Amino acid sequence: MAAPGFRARRAPLWVWALFVFLLYRGIRALRPRRMSVARTFLLPILFLVWVLVSIHGEVTDLRSAYEAFAGGALVGGAIGWVLWLRAGRATYYPETRMIERPGSPITLVLLVLAFVSKFALMAMLAQDHGLAADAAFSAAFGGVSGWIDGMFWGGTLSQVWHLRHLALRASLARR
Repeated sequence: MAAPGFRARRAPLWVWALFVFLLYRGIRALRPRRMSVARTFLLPILFLVWVLVSIHGEVTDLRSAYEAFAGGALVGGAIGWVLWLRAGRATYYPETRMIERPGSPITLVLLVLAFVSKFALMAMLAQDHGLAADAAFSAAFGGVSGWIDGMFWGGTLSQVWHLRHLALRASLARR
């Protein structure tokens, strides 16, 4: 088995560009930031699409992978909800229809965790192509992916859930 450093050196340049971009986004999330509600859901949606495409394209035991993904997403969602509740709540500005999310290191940590876990899983597959057909690996692939994506969803929902009545009231007032 090759050493992890060897695998890292053989990674394509786009992988490292993605890592730098994720670090940039995570560092920006350390400070409070205003965004539309739709943009708040961008990261969880992108990760969900990335995970589902990865599961479908990388493992052959899709049932094990998707079942583990669902379980991991539920657990991750609960963890993300609690983590972000402790980070503070988002504030809604009805005049601009924007929210301000509090700054937190949670996004940075989750982005790094997402990258490292995905990198490790893909490196394992590159090292042993037979893992793609292994039910246990498929479940681990789906479970880890679901856990991380679930944390993004749980965090995002915990930030905006308490705002739902404010946004609804504002949209009804415009009618």
